[in-house]
Amino acid sequence: STGAQPSLHSAHLPAPPKLASQVDTSHAELLWFVAGSPLGIRSAMASAMVLSSSSNLYQAGVSEVNQQAKLRLFTGSITLRFKQESGALTTLSVKPWHTLRETRERLEQTVCAGPCRLRLFRRGHEVNYQRTVDACHLQDQDLIHVSFNKANPMNSPKLEVLCGSACPLALKSVLDAARQGLERGLSPELTPSGLGGTYFLKNLDQEVVGVFKPEDEEAGGPNNPRGHKGCMGCPSVRNGVMAGEANLREVAAYMLDHEKFANVPATVRVEVRHPLFGSRSKVGSFQEFKWHDEEVGDLSSSLFSEEEAHKIAIMDIRLLNTDRNDENLLVRRHQDNNLELIPIDHGCSLPSTLQVNWHDWVWLSWPQTKRPFSKAEKEYIRGLNPSNDSSLLSQELDMAWRNLLMLNIATTFLQKGAAADLTLFDIASMMVRDEPEVPSTLENIMTQSRALAQTKRGGSGGLLPRRSPAITPSPGSPKNQKRGMRRTNSNIDLAQLSTFSLPPAEIKSYKSKDDHTWDAAEEEQQLESFDSLFFEYLHEMMDTFISQRLCKKKAVRLLTSSFKSLSQCNDQVSPPKPKCAPKILQENTLRPLHSRPTNISNLCTLELWN
Repeated sequence: STGAQPSLHSAHLPAPPKLASQVDTSHAELLWFVAGSPLGIRSAMASAMVLSSSSNLYQAGVSEVNQQAKLRLFTGSITLRFKQESGALTTLSVKPWHTLRETRERLEQTVCAGPCRLRLFRRGHEVNYQRTVDACHLQDQDLIHVSFNKANPMNSPKLEVLCGSACPLALKSVLDAARQGLERGLSPELTPSGLGGTYFLKNLDQEVVGVFKPEDEEAGGPNNPRGHKGCMGCPSVRNGVMAGEANLREVAAYMLDHEKFANVPATVRVEVRHPLFGSRSKVGSFQEFKWHDEEVGDLSSSLFSEEEAHKIAIMDIRLLNTDRNDENLLVRRHQDNNLELIPIDHGCSLPSTLQVNWHDWVWLSWPQTKRPFSKAEKEYIRGLNPSNDSSLLSQELDMAWRNLLMLNIATTFLQKGAAADLTLFDIASMMVRDEPEVPSTLENIMTQSRALAQTKRGGSGGLLPRRSPAITPSPGSPKNQKRGMRRTNSNIDLAQLSTFSLPPAEIKSYKSKDDHTWDAAEEEQQLESFDSLFFEYLHEMMDTFISQRLCKKKAVRLLTSSFKSLSQCNDQVSPPKPKCAPKILQENTLRPLHSRPTNISNLCTLELWN
């Protein structure tokens, strides 16, 4: 600032005179931010400390932060671009400590000719006007979409694509038909099934054309109509997905269905206003309604073709869909009696963990998944780019990095498995849990990769400290005391690793919830652990486990052929008839045919691999 620099007596942080001498101090806009500190400066104070004579306040804050707290110096401004619905662009120069409310007021003075209220959208969401530019991670030349808050007389119905979201061409006519139905008085109809609020929207002929799922009525949401109420951002019914995020997954599934490979219905984020929902508009996903004849649970799985079964399995593996049951797979019967599968309800996709149970994928028991990939399917899988998919979801839907990391890992594992000629059953079996408390093979791969990377960096790798006594007795111990066995890292259960799972989405902290993200340092620390070294070990571990799977399959094939050859030889030589009945028959203790032998583990394994 223009005043004198404060005197710093704390040993935790260096004094800033050198930094101050490198910048222009002629303007009172030199701001110091303590990242990671619990100071809690509100937006009313511009989320900043003007260090002119507030050394006491600074000392109080330093005493509460750890020794690795960092000072960040903001001296300049950034330029933001604002795009209106008409396509007109407006630029504004803002400071990092300005709130978005202040930015919006400046934009209204520039854009609006008279009194009006603007709404700002970024990455598929309306911005939080209480937060600062820096807290929203806005960078220079970032694009923000602008919508004029138009007057809606008498709370008339409204159905519009959310500002900044691209509407698929296949949905424009569907949206028009649903909008006309709302304007004619056809209210949204709540579906009888499901855990969240799902509404059918009809056209003028009273035919269902679209499905609307509000984000605040999802399972665990505050306005859930089925009694599963909670708050936005709280854990939902499925692990790794928070309340209010399922509608984003519906749109993400459609965006990731490249070339319409899995036939996911067209989906987009919309804003709906209707008296049924009260006076305020509701934001959620709108999906095209697909007419169908039956559901998967009504038919035998043997009736589906390999192509239809494979495309659903490939999509669910990529998205780590934890809710693929026989009710969210629709069946359409064509005139040539071919059955087409239509996947819906992807709200439980893209979780923040790799935990998938065996019963989450209904197709896992289908015989089609044990057959090899076709050439076209291998080409499609090889052409997938998880990095581009992650960037797309981050830019359009602001998806969290944990969820994008899981997408990257699942897609990479699918590509490696398909390249090694594994079947979908082989790949899926290594990704699912056979028991709820036992981690899957892919979870162990991620755990070990992260531990190895951490050890390589010089850390402990997340391993628990050795609990067995040391080999060399301590100086004060008795001479006749037996030496304990050294516990090696290989004897430690994987469940004991602190790196087994990702950190929770919301880290509990004593830090105040301020406009500034004071916990950003913790978030960055977790993100930095998944660096290039981690992915190097991850690829090596994946290749190792896939090779082991291939070796087991080869051994089982050889064993099966040996048993078949031996059985054919025994059939050619008829065994002599016994002179007396076996003892088990004399005692009449023969078990019924449906009973299971006691020692058939090898036979079960043989049947599974076969």
